[in-house]
Amino acid sequence: MNEDVVDEIKQVTLGSLRGTEFTDVIAKALEPHSVVIFYAINDPKGDGGSGTLVHYKGIKGILTASHVIAPLKDKQYIYLPCILRPGTAGVWEVVGVPMYRIHTIDDLNLYLLPEWIQNWSENGLDISLVQLEDNIFEDIVKLWGKQPIDLAEMRQKYLGQEVQYWSPVHKHDWTWVIAGTPREGCGLIEKDVNCFPHAGVYLGGGETKLRVDTLQLVQSPYMGKEVDIIETQIGPTQDILPRNFAGCSGGGMYQTRERQIGDRFKMEEVLLAGVVVAGNEGKGRLYSRGHIALYDIFCDFLDRQLNKKMC
Repeated sequence: MNEDVVDEIKQVTLGSLRGTEFTDVIAKALEPHSVVIFYAINDPKGDGGSGTLVHYKGIKGILTASHVIAPLKDKQYIYLPCILRPGTAGVWEVVGVPMYRIHTIDDLNLYLLPEWIQNWSENGLDISLVQLEDNIFEDIVKLWGKQPIDLAEMRQKYLGQEVQYWSPVHKHDWTWVIAGTPREGCGLIEKDVNCFPHAGVYLGGGETKLRVDTLQLVQSPYMGKEVDIIETQIGPTQDILPRNFAGCSGGGMYQTRERQIGDRFKMEEVLLAGVVVAGNEGKGRLYSRGHIALYDIFCDFLDRQLNKKMC
């Protein structure tokens, strides 16, 4: 297994500085891209994951982890607590949204097996895009104040300027951020309404590793492809963090760049770098598929799907 270790990308450990101007600027920039995924509309535990609103050459929907969407693969709806109750900081109304199609190179049935649920496997890509009908997607964007990410534009940036975004020479240019919603403490306040004590962004730092795995349990022609996974250190941290990050899976892994002006911060660049796929709180690590997985492999798969549709 090849390994490229990038140390101390930013001197901020995961979760530190929550509630400060620095974190608030980042959270404000990423919240419009992010959604929370539920498996049921009135679930007090809020089982599910997180996701990112995206579009790619006409495909519009929610980018998430395959193991997050697998339990909904035979259902018609995905459940999104995206409507913030006016005058509150973390009380959300849940709505059911019909799914049009799930795009993935993974076998979603594998993610329903007990051994996969208990032990995440690096042999699958674990990235899926839940396509929504165009009008439904546009309603979410408009009514919920969302801003979808253009994956084609992000892909062009990464593939055209890969050294700038990944070289250790530029490691201090970026803050690494996970945008996901752990379910610890999630509660059903009333019908269709939930509260998330740990909603928000989590800043990454310490030692971040770019590790290269080989895909096996995926569709051809992607078997045997090398794919990256990013390891992010959880702590130690000065903030109160959840004991379990379950629910973050499927959320976006971002690189952001900020500029400080006096005691204020300004967001200069936001890049979707990957998808959160697993965690091991015992080892103090969260794991995300990175830009190779997302832009070299998954977007190539989407291109093939679009080409088939045109033929």
